[in-house]
Amino acid sequence: MQKQATLLQRLQDQLTMTKIQNEVLETGFDRLSQLVNDTIRPKLETLLADHDNASSMSDVEEIPRDLSVLPAHLRELTPSPNHFDLEHNQHNASGFNSAHHTFHNPQIHLDHRLSTLENHFGTVQAQLSDLDARSSLALMNETLRIREELAQINGAMYSTRAQVQWLLNRERLVGQREAMRGRVGAAPVTANSSAVESGGTGEVGGSDWI
Repeated sequence: MQKQATLLQRLQDQLTMTKIQNEVLETGFDRLSQLVNDTIRPKLETLLADHDNASSMSDVEEIPRDLSVLPAHLRELTPSPNHFDLEHNQHNASGFNSAHHTFHNPQIHLDHRLSTLENHFGTVQAQLSDLDARSSLALMNETLRIREELAQINGAMYSTRAQVQWLLNRERLVGQREAMRGRVGAAPVTANSSAVESGGTGEVGGSDWI
């Protein structure tokens, strides 16, 4: 019984430790999600907004030029406004794409990592729930087994106690019978002794009278 009680206590301690670990993991993942949502994402959004504002402010309005007022020998050397606009647009597009890729790549990576952590957290939570259920089931089965063994032990103890009580009662009855037999056997002996004594006294008296 002592071993069973120790085993039951050990199982209860393991179940309590598993629940504490589950709570610690859930708290850690909640704090990590809160940190990402409250600190990292707002900073990334601020950086992206600042970059967009800087890109919009860097666009300088170009004054249109009229090539007709230039001399003929300078017209061929002067690029057309469309050429400048094309190069400027290409440069801005390439710079914006590179900057956009530079600033958005960490966010995409962070979103991917966050999604991976959420999936891992879901997997760990499912495993902990499964472990908790298995531990509870094992503890319940062990408790039922111990209760059945205790019931069997109590039944055996009750049967042994009944047998001991029956033996004690039997011994008491045997002792009472022997005592009664001793009393019944002693009564005739006493009567015979009295008769012998009375007979002897009569004989003595008769001899004196003669």
